[in-house]
Amino acid sequence: MWVRRRIEKLPDGLPPHQGIAGNGENQLSIIGVGDSVIAGVGVEYLEQSLTAKVAEELARTTGCPVHWAAFGSNGDQARDLTKKIQQFPREKVDAVIVSIGVNDVSGFTSVTRWRFEITMMITELKNHFRAPIVFMGLPPMGRFPGLPQPLRFALGTRAAMLDLILKNAALVVPGVYWSDSSLEGAPVASDGYHPGEIACEMVAAQIVANCLMKELHWAHES
Repeated sequence: MWVRRRIEKLPDGLPPHQGIAGNGENQLSIIGVGDSVIAGVGVEYLEQSLTAKVAEELARTTGCPVHWAAFGSNGDQARDLTKKIQQFPREKVDAVIVSIGVNDVSGFTSVTRWRFEITMMITELKNHFRAPIVFMGLPPMGRFPGLPQPLRFALGTRAAMLDLILKNAALVVPGVYWSDSSLEGAPVASDGYHPGEIACEMVAAQIVANCLMKELHWAHES
């Protein structure tokens, strides 16, 4: 409770909530769903957020324009996102970027509940979008400067535990991928908690290199 009162409250990224990165033909499309990272907390505009940065990196790498749209909600846990999936647009997308889990760590979602929620979420996402899904791994909360010790250690341990469950769930489902977000040197925003623009660029490059370009067949075909 003390940390919640003390930590700087940053707003969501400002609109637009969608855009196009790059120029040319054979347009690709991605959508970002999830928590405050997708909502753009930590950057000024959503064009600087993770979803847009993935689109920029993918456009740069493939030479194809990439349409992006971000549907994030600050504070969402896994159960909240699962309930909202049917509300997202159903038009065809080439990939779905998901950020979820930090609020489950701070909200003390049990390991059993988390495993159940992730299984349900993957099923709902696959049925709704019928596209490859890339989960952003939980960040290394044990290194968050905005959290004091020993809370930082405790939440870091829980985050690593939930992240391992998420990673293992992604490994056994075709078309579902996990991308490591615990990048050394990735700077955080002024609240010491959320990723800033440079961190979003670093994570986006990891997602494109390790998931979209190497493992998704449409990237090779482009």
